[in-house]
Parts: sequence; C-alpha cells; structure tokens
Amino acid sequence: MTKKKKNTEEINEKVAMLADIAMQEEGEVGASATLSNLESEEEKEKNKEKKDKRKASFRDLIDGSILTRDYVIEQLPFLLFIMLLAMAYIANKYNSEKMIRETIAIQNELKELKCEKIAVQSELMSLSKQSEIAKLIDEKKLDLYLLIEPPKKIVVPSTKQNTIQN
Repeated sequence: MTKKKKNTEEINEKVAMLADIAMQEEGEVGASATLSNLESEEEKEKNKEKKDKRKASFRDLIDGSILTRDYVIEQLPFLLFIMLLAMAYIANKYNSEKMIRETIAIQNELKELKCEKIAVQSELMSLSKQSEIAKLIDEKKLDLYLLIEPPKKIVVPSTKQNTIQN
C-alpha cells in the first residue's frame, strides 16, 4: 500500500476508536463533537497533503522548501542518475577536446618532420653528385683520383660456373 492509503486507514481507525470512547463517556452529544473535531483534523491532513502537492513557486525554489516535498524526495535517485550522466557527458567532452588538441599537435609535428625529410634528402642528393665528391676529395687532400676510363666488367665463362656448382 502506498503511504497515503496507510495514513488514511490509520486516521479512520483512530476516528472510529475515539468516537467509540467518546460515546461511552459523554453520550451522543460529546461523541458527535469529538467526531466533528476528528473530521476537521482529517480535513486538515488532506489540506496539508494538497498543500504539499501544490505547484512549486519561485519562493519555494529560493528558500529550498521545494526539496523537502515528498515527490521530490521520491525522485531523488533519478535526479542523482541525471546528475551522474551530466558529469559523464562533461568529462567526455573535455576528453574529446584534449584528444583533438593532441591530434592537431601531432599533425603539425608530422608536417615539420616531412619538411625536414625533404631538406635532408635534397642535401644528400647534392652531396652524392660526382662533382661534389670530387670537390670533397680535393679539399681533404686524399690520394684518390677520378677514373678517366669507365670500369670494366668481369665476365666469367659459364662452363666454369657449372663446374663450381657441381
């Protein structure tokens, strides 16, 4: 049973008991007066419940009395769940922004490294030219000289290769 039904049943039982007691002690006149008092108390309880259910006003929100109402307290687990989801959403947003910043930084570093690679390759190409090598040999005064004749190719007859393999 719900809380309200239990309260209503308890009030009805108390009213009946008090009415019986009043009838026994005071007679019917006193009992009817007590019964009317109990009914007015019951109406006060209903008014209090209605007051609890009334719409929240701006004043209730400011003074915090809206948080003490039954229907707000019943919804507290749901509100906590919503707050947890909001916090997870905010954390996810910050994490994704951090990853985007890191990705942009890595892309910029990659562009710089590609440019450096191209510069190193071009320097290597220029240094590996025959004329540049000849200049370096002359500067360092090494006992090397340039070939005037092209290199000769050594050809091995195929019969010797077959005998070597066997």
